[in-house]
Order: sequence, then C-alpha cells, then structure tokens
Amino acid sequence: MYSILKSWLTAGRLTVPASELALSEATVVRLEQLEALSKSYRKALSRSVMIRHLDAGSCNAEEAELLALANPVYDMSRFGLEITASPRHADILTVSGPVALQLLPAIKQTYDAMPEPKLV
Repeated sequence: MYSILKSWLTAGRLTVPASELALSEATVVRLEQLEALSKSYRKALSRSVMIRHLDAGSCNAEEAELLALANPVYDMSRFGLEITASPRHADILTVSGPVALQLLPAIKQTYDAMPEPKLV
C-alpha cells in the first residue's frame, strides 16, 4: 500500500490543461461548428416540450403509464417534458386506442389547434 501511495506522490502531473494543447486547424474549425450547432440547439430547445394526450377508447393502461412518467420516480419534467391540457400549448399529440370515425373530427380539430412544429 505504501508503494502505491509513494508512486502517486512522486509521479507528478499526468494531465495537460486544454490551453496547452496544440490543436490543428481542422480541429479548431470543427469546435467552432459544434459551438454554433450547440447554440442553435439551445435556442430550439429553450422551452419544455408539451404533450397533449387524447384517449380514443383505450383500456386506460396507456394513460396510467403516461401519468406515471410525471411521478417523482421517473420525473419526465427533468428532461423538459410536460403534460398540458390545452392543444394550443402542445408540441406533441399522443392518441391511444382505436380511433373511431366519430372521433376523427375531434382529433383533427385538436391537431389543427396545435402550433407549428407539431408531432403526432
């Protein structure tokens, strides 16, 4: 044990700070591209993704699973996902169960009320 501790203390610094690294021109260009991409992603994802759920006659298991995602065990809000009651605030529309012809106009109306970009 003493020999391991001695080797750790006498080895000196084994890492080099990033400022001391010699980066190639291609690496610098790639890092600048990644920084610009990161800024655009942050702007696009600056708000939470809102989910609107429609039940089209399912067995209620899907709703239970979806609502379980909001409990403290899974806590989907830490990933930026929230459930909303209004389709005007929704980014994602989930439909569970078989869609009947009588329900189709209501689903279409809900979909049309969602702002762009939207996902089903």
